[in-house]
Order: sequence, then structure tokens, then C-alpha cells
Amino acid sequence: MTIQFDLIQTTGLAVLVYMLGRYIKSKVAVFQKYFIPAPVIGGLICSILIFIGKSTGLFTIEMTNTLQDFFMNLFFTGTGFTCSLAVLKKSGKLGAKLAVGAVIFLFVQNLVGVGLCQVFGINKLLGIAMGSISMSGGVGSGASFGQTPNAVANMSAIIEKNGPAPTAWFVLPVVTVIFINITNPLIITFFINCFK
Repeated sequence: MTIQFDLIQTTGLAVLVYMLGRYIKSKVAVFQKYFIPAPVIGGLICSILIFIGKSTGLFTIEMTNTLQDFFMNLFFTGTGFTCSLAVLKKSGKLGAKLAVGAVIFLFVQNLVGVGLCQVFGINKLLGIAMGSISMSGGVGSGASFGQTPNAVANMSAIIEKNGPAPTAWFVLPVVTVIFINITNPLIITFFINCFK
């Protein structure tokens, strides 16, 4: 049996999973002590149930992921906005050491990712997605931001096989300028003003 959720039902399920995680977190001291997020608790339970249903053949669940990329990018961008020199100053020398160490490891992760891509003959941009993006930001960050290098790698493979498409080299930059350079500042400004 296949259970399909449309956009509203998927959103409702996400809210229920979040509420379940909040309830469990409020009752289990270990989750509170180690700051385990409520969405992770509820999401893990939901994922296990979906896995059991699919692996036993009882049911499969198909959810609409139309807004997934948008909200993942919004979440990770919002998380980045919380980073500031004022927060770093409050954390003192230990925070500064941690920040310097983290930045050094970002470069190391990228070098390892790109190096392994070179060894295995994979596009080097994917090494960045498998390096610091996913290692420091987590799997969600890699899934959210990894689509761009994946698209570039696919486009490179198509061009290598079929040759360049001159029209695409004109149309794509024009569309990109319109959608990214004009709409992004408006969207970012809107959300910054919402959270003031």
C-alpha cells in the first residue's frame, strides 16, 4: 500500500513529528541535558517507522518535497546569520580557538574531498559538497547545497560528450542574473526584517 501526502498533508505531518519530538524531549532528561533538538527526535522516530513499513512491505509513504530545498536553504542561511564577531567576543579565547580550528578544518575537509575526487575521477566540485559543506553543516546541508555542484558536474559531462550549446551560454547567465541578483536581495531583506 502506498500512502501519498500532498503539500498540506506533508506540512501537517512535519508539524506532528515536531510536536512528538517536543513532547518526548520534555519527558526525557537525557535529551534535555545534551540539547538534542525536538525535530531530530521526532524525525528519527518517523524515519524508523517509514523504514519498517517499507522494508516489511506493509506500506510506503510518498511525501511532496516541493518546499524542501527552499526551507533547507532558509534554515542554513538563517543559522549563518546568527554567527557574528559579537558572539565570538562573548565566547572568549576558547571560542576564538574553536573558530580558528574550525576554519582550518574546513580547508582540510575540502582538500581531502577534492583530492579523493581526483583519485576516483569525479568532478572536483562534488568534492566540496562531500567536504566542508556536509562535514561541517551535516547531511541536510550537503543535500541542500550539494545540488549546485551536482548540476555543474552533470552539465560538464553533457558538454564533454555532446559539445557546448551556444544558446545556453547566453540564456542561462541572463536568467541567473534576473532571478538571483535581483530577487535574492529582496527575499533576504524581507526575512531579515521579519526576524528583527
